[in-house]
Amino acid sequence: MSRRYKVLDTSKPYFVTTSIVSWIKIFNDKKIVDILIESIKYCQLNKGLEIYAYVIMPDHFHMVCRSVLVNNLSDIFRDLKKYTARSIIKYLKSNTNKVYSRWLKIFKSNNKNQKSSECYKLWQDGFNPKELSSNKLIDQKIEYIHNNPVKAGLVTKPDDYLYSSARNYSEKEGVLDVVVTYGRWMTY
Repeated sequence: MSRRYKVLDTSKPYFVTTSIVSWIKIFNDKKIVDILIESIKYCQLNKGLEIYAYVIMPDHFHMVCRSVLVNNLSDIFRDLKKYTARSIIKYLKSNTNKVYSRWLKIFKSNNKNQKSSECYKLWQDGFNPKELSSNKLIDQKIEYIHNNPVKAGLVTKPDDYLYSSARNYSEKEGVLDVVVTYGRWMTY
């Protein structure tokens, strides 16, 4: 793995992205989004995940975040993805929806680790952490995150999208707590 995709300085914020295998749009299902949101909230309360911006798109999510406790950001995302994968697969199995059955087949066929007791692969590998070493980079990534649903044609204004911190920055209620910076950053 290259240095570019490793968490080297835990005091700095990182831009992270994690995606569903085969780009399946599972987050169009509110119950599945709720599983992800509750897991992120758990990481915020119990593992020191501090979020500056986020967006949950139909098949992936982005964040600007860092770890404020001893937990490494890599460990937090490993645990987040492991827990949500198990919970989402369990939810999909408990439904008779034909679309969910197709998804399960795709997730099963993407599992390359035959030795694993888990026979489904929901998330693509990694979370692509990119260190944000300047205020300019942080602001660029937050703008990118907030405009992602607009560019995808899901909404016309960033703060109209329910699963985005653009709402927090517009002083609307968001689904996750974030540290709203308005371009003012602490020195890391």
